[in-house]
Amino acid sequence: NRSTCRQCKAKIEKGTLRIGTISPGPGDYDVTQWRHLACQKKPKNLGEVQNLEHFDVIDPSDQEKVRSHFATGGGSPAKRSRAEIETDK
Repeated sequence: NRSTCRQCKAKIEKGTLRIGTISPGPGDYDVTQWRHLACQKKPKNLGEVQNLEHFDVIDPSDQEKVRSHFATGGGSPAKRSRAEIETDK
């Protein structure tokens, strides 16, 4: 229960499907910014969903959720309420 969605600022509950974006931190480490799947837009340079790191190790039903989500170009987080995001679990 430590993660907070970078987009909607709601807590991401343990076990919830989430997407992490890794970027260099201010020191000698990387920072991961987590988002609910519904809050994540499709990265411009993604190409195929299978190219997401660790995609092959998530549950097949979650893989299908990711495929479906990115097939439509990703979310429009500003238009979704927290209640709507919670129903995507």
